[in-house]
Amino acid sequence: MNLLKYEWKKLFVRKIFIIVFIGFILLNIGLIAFQYKTDFLDKQLSTAEKYYALEFTGKITKEKVTKLSTLIEQVSNETNKDYKSGGKEGDIIVLQSIYDDMRSRYTYHQDMQTYLKVLTDNIDYFKNQNVEQQYNTFLYNEYKDRQITTYDYIVGWNQLFHYDKTIILMSFVVIFGVVLMISNERDSHMDVLLKTSIKGRKYFQKIRFIHMISFVLIVVIAFSITELLTFLILYGFHGLFEPLYALKDFYRSSISCNMLQCYFLIVLMRLIIMLFLVQIIQVISKYIPHYILAFFLSALIILGLIVVANDTQVFNPFALLQESQLFIERDCIQIGPLCMFTYQWLMLIGVGYNLILAIMSLIGKEGVSYET
Repeated sequence: MNLLKYEWKKLFVRKIFIIVFIGFILLNIGLIAFQYKTDFLDKQLSTAEKYYALEFTGKITKEKVTKLSTLIEQVSNETNKDYKSGGKEGDIIVLQSIYDDMRSRYTYHQDMQTYLKVLTDNIDYFKNQNVEQQYNTFLYNEYKDRQITTYDYIVGWNQLFHYDKTIILMSFVVIFGVVLMISNERDSHMDVLLKTSIKGRKYFQKIRFIHMISFVLIVVIAFSITELLTFLILYGFHGLFEPLYALKDFYRSSISCNMLQCYFLIVLMRLIIMLFLVQIIQVISKYIPHYILAFFLSALIILGLIVVANDTQVFNPFALLQESQLFIERDCIQIGPLCMFTYQWLMLIGVGYNLILAIMSLIGKEGVSYET
């Protein structure tokens, strides 16, 4: 454990790493704040939207839908001139948007029953085609219990699930940290000294592996927590437990969890991606003694996998970089009688690849360079 503490101390006393780590987190917060400012360019309209949305928050009833419809009519006829947006047109736009959203949620269960009827017909139609029948049965089981009974202000969640800058900034920090770790070992020949110690090579490999894993875990958690809190503080702590499919873009999402659960799943996806990225670098640098060449080769492999991610979803964990966009897809990976949505399959093979790379990094000899 003393060696592990030393490794952590060695990384976090480097001013350049602290500057990059904190700087990129602050940059991410700034980018989120800029997006918020862009979303709310018309402050009066945004304030009115939030006011009316919170006014109708709670269980969706026919009475609420009727009340909202009546309010739109009153504003249109100017019998209600208490304009929250500063004008009649603005209030009508906001109220109509809320009405359409609430009505969509109110009729969601009915719409889903219609869709389930289509799936049931497909199951019967494809009774002699096992693959198609399995797929439609899988979809039926996923959608059969879905309904939306409440309304809440969830604009912030919609923006959060379409925000893609955190994973990019996080990747830079992770790669930079790994480069510092391994280059320090090679430049100082600390790797040679540690592997000739009494405890031996395997002990050193184990400590380095734990160090890498814990480093990735801290970076992912730090970026994810600051991202989530920034969005919630700016947009409001609303809709935490609303189903993901309450968002229009995720109407027939491949996942049935609530907003908060969905975000935790995204954090897990990020962890899988970052571990995969780090372990590629670690394994290659282990077997190639010249770390500059090792990092160059690692960068090429990682970049290549990212570029072809969309075309190689079946076996490329970097396709998880799409994050919540994968929840919109309803493609199914079928292995015998087993069906999985794309995001489920990618997480599974991501874990599998990480296990294989972990074994490769923990066993066998590695190249040693005495060049600085």
